[in-house]
Amino acid sequence: MTNQIESIHCSRCLRVNRHLILFEKDTEGEDDLDETGHPLASYGTRWTLYECCGCENIVLRRRFWHTDMEPGESLEEECYNTWYPSLIGRQLPMWHKKLDGTEHQLILEIYTALHAEALSLALMGLRALLDVYMVKKVGDCGSFKRKLKQLVQIGFLSAAQLEQIEPAIEAGSAAAHRGFSPSKETVIFVLDLVELLLHQDILGPQAEQVSASVPPRSSR
Repeated sequence: MTNQIESIHCSRCLRVNRHLILFEKDTEGEDDLDETGHPLASYGTRWTLYECCGCENIVLRRRFWHTDMEPGESLEEECYNTWYPSLIGRQLPMWHKKLDGTEHQLILEIYTALHAEALSLALMGLRALLDVYMVKKVGDCGSFKRKLKQLVQIGFLSAAQLEQIEPAIEAGSAAAHRGFSPSKETVIFVLDLVELLLHQDILGPQAEQVSASVPPRSSR
């Protein structure tokens, strides 16, 4: 144990927290030999094991460097850091276990892709999840736009929600068919919208149960 402290993101606390460095190890090597056998480049990896000072969560970081890095690159560049397990900035909602089989499986895979920074896959998964939701509500009645109109007509979707959902669907379609590489902010935006629909679908029966359990007002 090194007794050194470093502030990094904690996947359990979901914020930057002080972490104790439990173990650290460096490895180095050489490659790209010239005609005389002398190395033209070198590389190395630093392995660091952390423990959160708050929740005691454990995470391992692999930091890689190479002498062929472009000017301006450094060991601090995020692209050379790999975390085991992957850092989590957003946890699955508590209500996800109440989803139906296909919806539940899709949201698990979407969060796996999000945590792995596979943003295009996450966005395509969200598009598929939204399609599953719409088919459950209005049946397979045609295109996305037709299903959305049906959702508005039967009251599952408001006009304001429709204006938000349409660009979300377009983003998912672009990722699936036109090579669109979304930002994390775009994926989170679409995830918020889709989760809102799924959650209100879960809350519907619960609201009915609460309403049924409330005693009626007494007549005056």
